[in-house]
Amino acid sequence: RIGETDRRKGDPSAAVDALKQARQILPDNVVVLSTLALILDANGHWEEARKVYDASLKLKSDDPVALNNDAYLMAEHGGDLDQALSMAVKAKQMLPNLGEISDTIGLIYLKKQMSQEAVDVFRALVQKSPQAATYHYHLGMALYQKGDTPHAAAELQAALKDHPVADERQKIQDLLSRVGGGSASR
Repeated sequence: RIGETDRRKGDPSAAVDALKQARQILPDNVVVLSTLALILDANGHWEEARKVYDASLKLKSDDPVALNNDAYLMAEHGGDLDQALSMAVKAKQMLPNLGEISDTIGLIYLKKQMSQEAVDVFRALVQKSPQAATYHYHLGMALYQKGDTPHAAAELQAALKDHPVADERQKIQDLLSRVGGGSASR
């Protein structure tokens, strides 16, 4: 509880410390493991987060959030894409309406150079959540990978209009400059 409170207060370092202490006391507690993994993941400690997600999944192999988050980290940081896809698909079977899981699947498709499949996933996400900058951005990435630069530029412009977070805004602007979509608006 202290770790979760520290996380909510915006003190990830204290949260990690508290959750590591809790893990020593309760090494088989899935809640402790999954919360620790989430905080490590959110703060860029991906390798350690993957290990904690793996430990959590050994205890509860059907945890869709842990499956999805571990699959995402595998895809983003050099893991086995086939295993990541299998995990994300399993998570989607359990939580079919959670956009984050579909997003992970789409990103894995991008990494596997399966552009059309990625476009299909991201297009569906944009239709369900038209104000989500991330989904427009990812659709723009997939369209760009597919070679459809005019539609990619349009999606990237839409992403910028939906107020992305600062680091994502920069990535969108960088891709937009490669796509040739003109100047990025603020």
